[in-house]
Amino acid sequence: MEFKRKFPELNMHKIEHKIKDSFDITSRKIYKTKGNEDIILKMFKFRDLTVNQIAKEIKMTRQGVRFHIHNLESKSKINKIGLTGRNNILYRGIATCWSV
Repeated sequence: MEFKRKFPELNMHKIEHKIKDSFDITSRKIYKTKGNEDIILKMFKFRDLTVNQIAKEIKMTRQGVRFHIHNLESKSKINKIGLTGRNNILYRGIATCWSV
């Protein structure tokens, strides 16, 4: 970030990370395309995940991830398995759907 190099004494901590994440999200190779749901479904092969974990890992907005999670849930490809942390819903993929 140019601003940080010009004024190194300023430190924005959390805001700085949010700004960087927003640039990462908009510059993703797969942005607003149908491939996102498949990417999310493949992630469930390895572990149970929350919306926040998915969003951070694939650089996507939480709202976008929630949209795909609700679609996958309505298609019975994932299930809610509980809560983790502060009201973060933990999801698990159904093994029969992992051939994506």
